[in-house]
Amino acid sequence: MAARAGRKDIVALSASSVHFNRYFRNKSGKSIEEIAREEDVTERIVRKSVQTVEMFRQQHTAEHLNEIVIGMLLNRAQDIDAALQQAANAVEEIEVERNGKTTTVKIPDHATRLEAVDKYTELAKTVQPKVGPSIKVGVGIQTQVASGPYVGMEDRLREIRKKRQEQPQIEGRVLTVADLESSGGPEDEEEDGEE
Repeated sequence: MAARAGRKDIVALSASSVHFNRYFRNKSGKSIEEIAREEDVTERIVRKSVQTVEMFRQQHTAEHLNEIVIGMLLNRAQDIDAALQQAANAVEEIEVERNGKTTTVKIPDHATRLEAVDKYTELAKTVQPKVGPSIKVGVGIQTQVASGPYVGMEDRLREIRKKRQEQPQIEGRVLTVADLESSGGPEDEEEDGEE
């Protein structure tokens, strides 16, 4: 039995589709014991398959693969740049007959040049950082029913100022609070002087 289990172990570890099959069956609710019984293998083999896929998934995230692609591009940047420049300046030679003479004329190869632009754009997209969707906070319709009087921003600011005035001040420290409600007129200055 040990030789048979060892042989199946070798076969299972070399077939990645088998690993993924076991992994997905395990993640969809089947126990390792059930999978081992169904496939007539040991639990250790199934556990190893699940671990192999988990390790593979950790090593091959989208970020990791993106880093590899960027590294390859950076290593070959000069070669890629030279190839794209040559493609962007591609010419096509055609034979033209004039006055009974055949001459070769070079004209721009627009198809190759446009292909070079497309490849350059693909490379630029690959190395650009991916930006997630923008999150808008506080946007939407609120359906709450007010359970009391309306409290606006001004009311909240008045309440905060009142609480600050009630708090004891530390000696030797000056606390400056901007008066957001004052209009800057002469009557406001008189009120400030009365305090």
